[in-house]
Amino acid sequence: MKDEHPEMILNNASYTIDKEDSNTVNMTAEKITVYSANRVVFDNSDFVQFDENMQTQITGQCNTATMTDGTN
Repeated sequence: MKDEHPEMILNNASYTIDKEDSNTVNMTAEKITVYSANRVVFDNSDFVQFDENMQTQITGQCNTATMTDGTN
C-alpha cells in the first residue's frame, strides 16, 4: 500500500455494506477514504449492524476501521 492514492474521500458521510450471506452494516463516519472497491477506511465512525429482519443487532463506535473483502 506504499504510495497508495485514494479513489474518493467522503466527509461526514454514511456507507452501507450489504453483501450476500452477511448482515447489513451501516457506517457513519467523519471521514471515509475509498482506496478501491475492496478497501475502505473509516475515521471516527459509528456503526450499526442489522439482522435479516433489519432489526438493530450491534452498535458501536471506533476511531479507525478498515473494511476489505479479503482479496488483497
